[in-house]
Amino acid sequence: EDVRAFITAGFDVGTATKAETLAMIKSVHADSGYLLDPHTAVALHVARDHGSEETPMITLSTADPAKFPATVKKATQISPVLPAWTGNLMTDPEEFVVLQSDQAAVQSYITSGKASVRRSVPGAHM
Repeated sequence: EDVRAFITAGFDVGTATKAETLAMIKSVHADSGYLLDPHTAVALHVARDHGSEETPMITLSTADPAKFPATVKKATQISPVLPAWTGNLMTDPEEFVVLQSDQAAVQSYITSGKASVRRSVPGAHM
């Protein structure tokens, strides 16, 4: 318990509603011209809510806004386009690996690179 308390003492959590997420995307774009993706908008919203002058916050962008074109367009009236280097990201089959909900299984997969089960979902969109 002491270890868990020590580790969690430096972390906090929060959420953002859909409206707050859209408002953050719109606000950041209006202020800086930068297009946020929805995940980063939630992170920035939470960081602003939980931050203080005594607690520095770092928020990293986690995705390209073009992966969420409808949300970004709703917030900014801009239709973001994926960079050419992403190829057919939105139309290629999605590949993923299903692992047991077990730390040892995850560690084994990471260190070996072998997938226990691979499934391709034709036409899956992120």
